Amino acid sequence: MSRPHGRLYTARADDDLRAVCEWIRGTRSPPALYAVGFSMGANQLLCFLGGGGGASLVDAAVSVSCPFDFNKLSVYYRSGTAKLYGALVVQPLKALLWSGRHQLRLSRQQLWRGMSAMSVEEFDAQIQVPLLGLSNVEEYYSYGSSAQFVRSISTPLLVVHALDDPLVPPNAVPQAALQAESQTRAVGSTRDVTRDVRESVRRRLPRLLAALPLPPTLSHEVMRPPQPPTLHESPATTPWSPS
Repeated sequence: MSRPHGRLYTARADDDLRAVCEWIRGTRSPPALYAVGFSMGANQLLCFLGGGGGASLVDAAVSVSCPFDFNKLSVYYRSGTAKLYGALVVQPLKALLWSGRHQLRLSRQQLWRGMSAMSVEEFDAQIQVPLLGLSNVEEYYSYGSSAQFVRSISTPLLVVHALDDPLVPPNAVPQAALQAESQTRAVGSTRDVTRDVRESVRRRLPRLLAALPLPPTLSHEVMRPPQPPTLHESPATTPWSPS
């Protein structure tokens, strides 16, 4: 299948991430470069580290609430509350499509089908699949899923994920690969994710960084991050202070 002009968006796109990392490396010459990805950004980060050459640019990484496997997500999003979420998510995708319709050079029929989509899966089948020159939506989801790259990641990696994430079903998380290849933190509930990210980064990330050649001053700062307010204190009235 021939590929039309332009590209809308994919969960695997790492152009911006690569450009930023190369710019920082080329202009700032940092002793070490760390990356943190949340949700779809985490998926892009893992794809970048495992299949996009990011290992040579990023020294350590943190992934938070990564979707991992879009084929399994697509099945999950066909029913229940997840279906309602999918119906909401497709609206900004339509807005993005409309704003970029001239650059994408889609036919009027393709544009109409995309703007009429009632779910993310339908939108992807009508727009993303032909834009990338793929055969079907299953191939597109396999292409964009970071689960396939987990075992290829050599960069020190911390993965934080809620056990009851309402948007990512448990079967989408490659737990065996993660336990073998990274330091994974399973969180009890979604409300604990923010708090657990703080604790995981404070307690576990320094151990991942310990083997890296950091200057003494930077090592000291990494080992002594600022402390957040307690759950019973207001962040607006309680400033963060060094430990």
